[in-house]
Amino acid sequence: MKDLRNIPLRIWVIIPLTFIFGAAAVRLAWTIPYTVATISKVVLGLSFVIVISGYVFLLRILIRPNSIKLKARQVRIMVTVVMTIGLVTLAIHTFRFLPSPEAAHPLSQLLAILLLAALVSAYPVILRYIWHVWKPGKGII
Repeated sequence: MKDLRNIPLRIWVIIPLTFIFGAAAVRLAWTIPYTVATISKVVLGLSFVIVISGYVFLLRILIRPNSIKLKARQVRIMVTVVMTIGLVTLAIHTFRFLPSPEAAHPLSQLLAILLLAALVSAYPVILRYIWHVWKPGKGII
């Protein structure tokens, strides 16, 4: 956190993050009117919420780095909720993608399954970190 006190470094990190998250948000918002199925709109809407939440969280860390406020219970709950929404969204997307004609190539099916397996296996580890290590009084974050 001490390295983040350098204002030019923070600006140098914030600008590319703004472009990246802005492009992702625009792409997701642009796709919503063209989807037909309601569940696809739900997946896109949840993905949009995840992208915006991640951007706001990273901005909060970069603009005013305060490890005591970041370790607050409300922040840990919000990070957990956003991660859970991300896992549910990816699961819905994967289960809808596998039987679709877009997944005709075996490698795309394999990649979708591997991505879901990676997130499902990392989810408990991240939750353990958030609720057991990332607490007030610990010096990790």
